[in-house]
Amino acid sequence: MSKAFPASGGCDVAGPTCYGRKTNTKSKTRTKTTKRLVSALESSIMSDEEQPGFSEAIESSEGDPRVLLVMNAVLSTLFAWSIIWGLSFLGIVEFGLINIATAAIILFAMTYAVTMA
Repeated sequence: MSKAFPASGGCDVAGPTCYGRKTNTKSKTRTKTTKRLVSALESSIMSDEEQPGFSEAIESSEGDPRVLLVMNAVLSTLFAWSIIWGLSFLGIVEFGLINIATAAIILFAMTYAVTMA
């Protein structure tokens, strides 16, 4: 003897069990909560016209300029080290601290002039 499931989703009576299996009353609460969260997120998302672009975000940034200088110095030094290493591998210049420091200072000055102009 099989029981037919009604078209309303499988249960014809409200209660903790439905045809021998437990119903999940928490899923209805979660669904309502999820719908509220989704509608809140949808209302908080700005349209594409209202969102600022990347360049506007950078221009409005008020970061510490010392961070920029330290990053410039570190990255210039690492790049200068790799350039001098490559040139010494080719036998063009000698790999040494003076050559790395000179290249780093030149790179630092060039990037500083480009970014601050």
